Amino acid sequence: MKKSQLLTLTASKRRIFLFAIFTAAILTLSAFADIQNGRFESGDYSGWTVAGNAWGNHPTNTDMGVGIAGWNGNYCALSRINGEEQIGTLQSDNFILPSGASVDFLIGGWRSVNVPAESNWNYVVLCRASDDAELDRVYAPNMTAGMAVRKLSPGTTNELEIYIKAVDDAAGGGFAWMDVDDFKIVEAPDPNNRFDFEAGTYTNWVTTGLAWGSGPVTTNYVPIHFEHIGQHGSYYANSHVGGESAAGTLRTINFTYQSNTLIRFKIAGWSSYGGGSGGGAYNYVSLKRASDNFVYTNIFAPNQTSPFITKEFNFEFAYGEEVYIEVVD
Repeated sequence: MKKSQLLTLTASKRRIFLFAIFTAAILTLSAFADIQNGRFESGDYSGWTVAGNAWGNHPTNTDMGVGIAGWNGNYCALSRINGEEQIGTLQSDNFILPSGASVDFLIGGWRSVNVPAESNWNYVVLCRASDDAELDRVYAPNMTAGMAVRKLSPGTTNELEIYIKAVDDAAGGGFAWMDVDDFKIVEAPDPNNRFDFEAGTYTNWVTTGLAWGSGPVTTNYVPIHFEHIGQHGSYYANSHVGGESAAGTLRTINFTYQSNTLIRFKIAGWSSYGGGSGGGAYNYVSLKRASDNFVYTNIFAPNQTSPFITKEFNFEFAYGEEVYIEVVD
């Protein structure tokens, strides 16, 4: 069977919980804070300044008839409301980014006209408020039916006053739009709440079977089917270690699913031999209730060797429960 790989799980909304598995590793608990109207759930652009025509007068709550998907909640900001050929910017009010923090968000759409193209015109930047200096940039991921989790980092550990600007500078008529949603501040992880594999051991995890081996592996471990990119840190869990025919589980110790929490992780690899999901898929990540092993949900490996992609659990009805994460090969 083809193996799976998973990496960097985070819990956010008020807390962020990181881990990675399958090729995998869990990270930490850290606080998270909202940006004013960062999810656009007000249904308007309060807290933001619009320039040009691309972003319209308000966020959208529809797919515009073209299959746009993947935003959180009811609304997202979309730069094709007035037509793909329109250009413009969407800029947040200034806010304080704490020391060591970054900005996480969702982004979809296309970074250039008639992809592939030499110019990348649709992107989001993080800027210093005092002099408008650009600190980081993320381009649209070239996808319609989904949004990718991305991060903007200031490149310094100092507290800064900053702002976010989403830029649609693509005046063409095809693949010329982007959408953004769910901007939030993610603070530096709490080193006392680590679930990642950076110690090079399975501390805070329990293994069964042979698939996961005796410990995480480093990025130098590249067996057949695992020419991967995008993992977190130096170590990750890889279910190929025991051989592709080996099976097994990798389970966290129990933890309390705190209210306003998003559990986010990276995963790569294969959900079943030949791909697919559902009844024939046997490589997946489960969120389970500790008291009776009730399965809240499963997320299957994405049927790709590389790169790692970000997935997440977010279940309000599990808040306050003792839960655990189980990675199954």
